[in-house]
Amino acid sequence: MSEKNEPLKVLIVDDNDFLRDSFQSLLERLSNFNFEIRQAASGEAAVEMARKNNFDYIFTDYNMRPGITGAEAIKLIKAIKPGVKIFGVSSFGEPWLVEDMISAGANGFLVKNFDAAEIAVAIKAVQEGGSYYSPGVKEELERYNSF
Repeated sequence: MSEKNEPLKVLIVDDNDFLRDSFQSLLERLSNFNFEIRQAASGEAAVEMARKNNFDYIFTDYNMRPGITGAEAIKLIKAIKPGVKIFGVSSFGEPWLVEDMISAGANGFLVKNFDAAEIAVAIKAVQEGGSYYSPGVKEELERYNSF
């Protein structure tokens, strides 16, 4: 997947309009990437959009009321489009929540205090076949799983 060539198709999933728009603005400021961005306000809408479109990346919130969680949406989307790269996103990095999203098939996890530079690092890590976790999240997850 290329920088600045063919656009990367991105879906932002969050039940908060302001957060979706803010996230989109952040992505649009990444000058070394060319994005085609769509938005969904629920997990159900995200699943339906993934069924009808091919996205390169999906960023989904965990808690979306009412309806399915981000983890449930990830599981359903991965069943339809196993190749799509998905990041779980939440205001909180609680290990159980991260674990829920990763076990559902997420390729990484971002805590909502991220900036444009962190998004670029996350996308590059996943483009190269790895995963990405916001700073401190992976350590918390390892501590959580060591009990």
